[in-house]
Parts: sequence; structure tokens; C-alpha cells
Amino acid sequence: MRYVLVVISLVINGCCGGGSSTSSPRQEERVEDQQPEPPVPETSREVPEELPQSTLPIPQEKVSPWVYEESEDLATGQAFQFLEAKSLNSFELNFPYQEVQNGKIVFRIHPRHGQDVLVGVTRGQITSCNRYRGGKVTIRFDNDIVEWGCNAPESRNSTFFFLRREREFLQRAERAKTLVITPVFHRRGNVPLQFPTEGLREALDEHEMFRPTKQRHRTASKKD
Repeated sequence: MRYVLVVISLVINGCCGGGSSTSSPRQEERVEDQQPEPPVPETSREVPEELPQSTLPIPQEKVSPWVYEESEDLATGQAFQFLEAKSLNSFELNFPYQEVQNGKIVFRIHPRHGQDVLVGVTRGQITSCNRYRGGKVTIRFDNDIVEWGCNAPESRNSTFFFLRREREFLQRAERAKTLVITPVFHRRGNVPLQFPTEGLREALDEHEMFRPTKQRHRTASKKD
């Protein structure tokens, strides 16, 4: 009988006596729930989808008012150069030339005619440079206003004329900030045409036109 009781006592102690040193599954879950969350790495922070754009203006390339072209002289088969610009202002003549238009100035190097400076319009009758007007046109270089000699073309085309002393005119036009040429038109009178001067020398040098060195050599050869 004692032996039976001892066995029962051992069994009871084996099942319940050592339970104080182990934890139940529910207690382990609670311990895991109480563990601190790992820190969020800096690389996982939210990044805006679009970065703020710069408000600084984008620099735009400046366009020169001077246009260079070449053409062929059929009489000699050689090329001639011309550099031209439109007037900064527009105007309108009387009937039948009442459409709005711009004047133009042209620096030309021709194989037969040499260096020329032409001033003209698309439509109209310029009377400044004919023999009845004395062959002069009013030109303003900044605050200096002068009467400049001019010639009408041999073809009697009344839409343009040639300026005399083209080398001197070019030198004064390069230094001026304001260039205004005022031809006289039939049935309209004086029409001021303002032309750009900025970038003129750079455009001529780029295409090797009206270069002072070439002019000096040509003048010296004529004297010889």
C-alpha cells in the first residue's frame, strides 16, 4: 500500500511540481508582443514623386537681325555676297502701295560693281536720289543729322538707291546706336526708316565682307 502511494506521489510531482520553471505558450506570445519595433531605416523614408522645378528663366539665344546670302552673277559666272537687314519700323504708302511693309539696307560685294550699300523697299517710288532732288537723302547717326549723297540705279528702278561714300557710311553706322535713313517717296514725302546697327561689324567680319585691310590694299594698288 505504501509503495502504491509513493508511486502516485512521484507521478503527481513529475506532472505538476516542475511546472514553475517553464512558461506557457500564451506567456511567450505576450513577451513577443511587448518587444520594441525595429527603427525605420533612413533609406525607406518617403520621397516626393516630383522635385520642385527651378523658377529661373531659361536663357534664349539671341538672333542677329543681319541675314547673309550669296547669288551668282550670270554675266561673269562668279558669286556675289550681300548682307541685309530689315528696318525696325514698318510703314504704309498711298495707293497703290498702301500695304504695310519694311525698308531694307543691303551691303553688297559684286564681281563687276565692287562694294555697294543699297537702301530700298518692296513697293513704292523713291524720288530722293533722282536728278530733280539733287541726289541726297537725310541720314541720322545718333544726334548727328546729315545730307548724304545717293545715286539712283541705271535701270531706273525706283524701289531702291545706292549710298555714296559707302566706306565712310559703314564706319559711321558701326559707331552709331541709332541709324535712321529718310528717303522721299512720290505722293507721300519723307518716310524715316530706322535700321539696326548692333552686330553689323561681327556679321561682316564673319563673312569677310568690307574688311578694312582689303580696302587699304585695293586703294594702294589704284594709286600705283
